[in-house]
Amino acid sequence: MPVDEFSDALLRLPRTVSDPRRFILAAGVSASGFMEEVTRQPNEMEDLTAALMVKDQFLGDSVTVSGLLTGRDILRLLREKELAGGTVLVPPNCVNSDGVFLDDMTALQIGVKLA
Repeated sequence: MPVDEFSDALLRLPRTVSDPRRFILAAGVSASGFMEEVTRQPNEMEDLTAALMVKDQFLGDSVTVSGLLTGRDILRLLREKELAGGTVLVPPNCVNSDGVFLDDMTALQIGVKLA
């Protein structure tokens, strides 16, 4: 979805949701400005929260792109921020065609470790 279409969709969001939700958008540090803009309006809604920047400790702080995030980095930050229980969305370039991160973890393994 192009950014303009996404921005238009944000304008149509309700002020509150009937079923509280937490969406965690995992992204590399280089996407922080964009992610702040994308999550500003949803975070103003009652019972809805979204956002998460992940620092890459697997490859080092100088790596800031989402495509090189690992399952361990995402798991670590979810534990530190006590964000278990939300729906975690990751950019598709974080995993290969089999759904595996660079460190050989899968989304299912992350979920099991958070349970």
